[in-house]
Amino acid sequence: MSRVIIVTGVSCTGKSTLVNRFCEEAKELYYRISLDDFYNMLPLNNRSVIEDDYIYQTNRLMWYVVRYLISERKNVIVDTILLYKEEHKNILKEIESVLRNQELLLVKLKCSIEELKERAKNRGDRDFNLIQRQVAMSFDDSYFDVVLDSSGDTINENVRKLIVKNDDSISFNQISRLLKLIEVEE
Repeated sequence: MSRVIIVTGVSCTGKSTLVNRFCEEAKELYYRISLDDFYNMLPLNNRSVIEDDYIYQTNRLMWYVVRYLISERKNVIVDTILLYKEEHKNILKEIESVLRNQELLLVKLKCSIEELKERAKNRGDRDFNLIQRQVAMSFDDSYFDVVLDSSGDTINENVRKLIVKNDDSISFNQISRLLKLIEVEE
């Protein structure tokens, strides 16, 4: 059976850096899938016109690719954002359908608000107000198998922690818990 790791966190937490380094150092081969890669397929001048639908459609496409890789018995690590809001309910349902009965490790990467502000400023391509809204809509740490802190630990420390947890070979599936949490709030 293939393994799936989902790394989620708000913009500028360092998800892509963590995922890339993990892929370099993991004992097994992992295919790296990033929501940003799918989101960036649409030209910048068209994104605001169809923002809500486009986010859902890019997520569906990404999870379609993940489903394909799983069917080919490939390990996958996904760099994405999961938020506690109504608009993400359909995304969580899609993820749940793709990953049902799948070995899954759900990882939250977090960072201090001060560090997020500095990273957004340095990158120049992220809106700090959007990041603050994402932080407010983030799921509680208790819903994740692993919680890493990119402002308190180095990238090497976080990669090591992720590799150790991944090597445990325990089956996890927290997506249904996230989905139930949103449904309870309706």
